[in-house]
Amino acid sequence: MRRAVYNADRRVKDHQKVDAPIYYPVSFLGEDINLRVFEDFKINSGGNDPSLRVSGGRVVLFINGDVEMNGGASIQIDSDSSLTLIVTGDFKLTGGFEFLNKSAVNNKGEPLFTLLSTFIGKKGAVKISGGTKLYGVIYALSDLDLGGSGTLVGQAFGANINANGGTAVEYQQAVAGDSSDSSYSPELDSNFQIDY
Repeated sequence: MRRAVYNADRRVKDHQKVDAPIYYPVSFLGEDINLRVFEDFKINSGGNDPSLRVSGGRVVLFINGDVEMNGGASIQIDSDSSLTLIVTGDFKLTGGFEFLNKSAVNNKGEPLFTLLSTFIGKKGAVKISGGTKLYGVIYALSDLDLGGSGTLVGQAFGANINANGGTAVEYQQAVAGDSSDSSYSPELDSNFQIDY
């Protein structure tokens, strides 16, 4: 995975390679995967290129902390790839963060972006606001808050989904496989645990 890192005056090199511990094999939803682990994950500010580009197939990141994506930054996920974030803390998508892909599914019919929020006991651990449009699937064990023209294109599952201030959820069905007509719907067990 390569990530372009920017600050306000663009002093940081483009396409800086990010090294993260990789754990393999890790069993996740019945499949062995490579798992990369971060404490917190933030993408702030943007540029002409994507702030984060995901390529090379399925990328799964376990964030043992908070995720913040904002400030005019952007993400590009290659059409043969996908990004799954498993987040134990808050997830905030604000301030015009842009998904450059305008589809919720990749060319395999799987969700292009998937968020699994495991935070329990806090209202609004997942927040989308500030004119941001997320393309993908969200599974939240807490509340999902949409506000300030935040939009989700895809599917959302949460304890409660709270929408106000010009928000929308635009349903887009993901399809499993190239020629199958069956919906892609992985089973989420709220008691799952990841050991790494």
